[in-house]
Amino acid sequence: LFAGDLIYSGVHGRLKTADLEGLIDILDFLMTIPCETVVPGHGRPVTGISTEMVEEYKDYVVSLRDRVAAMADDGIALEQMEGKLHDWKYKDWQGAGKFSITIEHVYSDVMWRRRFGYGASNIMKPRQHQH
Repeated sequence: LFAGDLIYSGVHGRLKTADLEGLIDILDFLMTIPCETVVPGHGRPVTGISTEMVEEYKDYVVSLRDRVAAMADDGIALEQMEGKLHDWKYKDWQGAGKFSITIEHVYSDVMWRRRFGYGASNIMKPRQHQH
């Protein structure tokens, strides 16, 4: 499966023009395609379990989206988010110089979806804080 820039393997992508929900839907579809090797747009090809790389990249996208949405709920400024992701399991992927740009693009997607009411229900409304 030649996935092109739909999948990055061990490398931060910019997600510059990403429709995150659309990307997640595409990744779900790619997991239904039987194959022996997945060739990502960036990173090493993986042979064997065909969906492993796709599942990992989907987890990357979903977990980053959810963490960025939660930080936005907590009032954390975009400029501070990268530092708050020090414990995120994909933080040390290659291309660390692109990571702040990736966060910015994910933040933009999350905020656009909230503003226009489109996307995953878990990012649509800011969390209600318990007092």
